[in-house]
Amino acid sequence: MPVRLGRVLVIDDDPDTVDLFTAILSDAGYEVVGALTGGDGLMVLEVESPDVILLDLKMPGVHGMDVLRRLRMARPDIPVIIVSGQADAELARATLRRGAVDYIRKPIDLEHLLRATAAALAGRAALRP
Repeated sequence: MPVRLGRVLVIDDDPDTVDLFTAILSDAGYEVVGALTGGDGLMVLEVESPDVILLDLKMPGVHGMDVLRRLRMARPDIPVIIVSGQADAELARATLRRGAVDYIRKPIDLEHLLRATAAALAGRAALRP
């Protein structure tokens, strides 16, 4: 049985993006759980224990910034990487101020996604006692 590097929760309203991230991260050795809405992502968080969260911002229903706020309150120990099509530098800075560990613009360089995920996991491991 292959060794899993960690569990990643992908929250994005685009099923193609969730499928792509799942395929890439699974091939790299991660276990991946997907959610198509912010609300679903928050519910998954209650039953799963992801090591890293990839979060889109512009989603119907609960906006990604609100999901980020709720994630930081519920599980400040889990690193959140924002993956968004919005090319707004101020928005990127705002997400980092609110607790995201990285902001990656879509369309995404998949190698960058893998590096950012590994870095977030390494950072989380370094903070554990």
